[in-house]
Amino acid sequence: MNDGEDGVYVRADGEYLGQGDRFRLEQGFFHIPIEWKTSGAFTIGRINHPIGYEGVDPTDPLDLAPMIFASHSLLFERGRPSDVDGLGWTLDIDFLKAGAFLDVDEDGLRSWGWHAQVVGADVIKQLRLKILSYLKFGAGGAYNLQDDPAGSTRDNLFSAYLSVHPTDRFNIVLEVDRGSDEVVRGRSDTWWGVNTIARWEVNARLRVAGRWEYVRDEKGLLGLNDTVSALSVAPTVRLLAGPTGEFYKVLEGRMEWRRETLQSTAGFLNGVGAVTDTRNLLTVQLMLSTDRLF
Repeated sequence: MNDGEDGVYVRADGEYLGQGDRFRLEQGFFHIPIEWKTSGAFTIGRINHPIGYEGVDPTDPLDLAPMIFASHSLLFERGRPSDVDGLGWTLDIDFLKAGAFLDVDEDGLRSWGWHAQVVGADVIKQLRLKILSYLKFGAGGAYNLQDDPAGSTRDNLFSAYLSVHPTDRFNIVLEVDRGSDEVVRGRSDTWWGVNTIARWEVNARLRVAGRWEYVRDEKGLLGLNDTVSALSVAPTVRLLAGPTGEFYKVLEGRMEWRRETLQSTAGFLNGVGAVTDTRNLLTVQLMLSTDRLF
């Protein structure tokens, strides 16, 4: 439900996880615009976590990066929370977009964080980077404020990424995350990871994306207990494109091959039940975008 991008509106996103008829509210919030010397907005409710390059959905009007693989990266799945329940604030100043959030639960304020993006062609002109057509730089941090006797996997998180477009059809992304957990007072364990993405729009019907990941989590803060690398390749093909106003707007098919490797242990089971340090995953998706439901 959305009463207009420029005004006050309510948005709700649900998802079915297919596990015991489980349905959850992915997002649900009030959006209240701010127009005073500059533009911005308040959000109240549940929003997708704003830190990092990857977005949750294949497309999203909130200016998050669209999902271009069938899977999320390890940094997205393990390294950062999926939702923020509470208050959010964003501010737009020319090519700078910044914001902050307060995450709350039944015990009070759980965490707070910030995020910022420098985006647009104006930055390239000022830096005289004529070899690029588009640039985006983003950073953010989240900080846990509650004491957890069992320990938290994301007490503190910092994430930064750089996305550049040498051409309108080719995109390169480099993302670096680092997190820490104070296991005992005065001593913290850490994890870190790197995520690199390349995306090429071959033509109007075909896009190809590749991703290489490296996450070091030897202390098990993310549940990996190892150093893990992964390589993914995902072509996306536009199968149908309907006229505006028709039920179907775009029908796309995507296939992703993903290979994960453990550096220190053998923790995967292969097809014959033997333990191995690598595994290959193949995923096929069909995605339908529509302008209307009825």
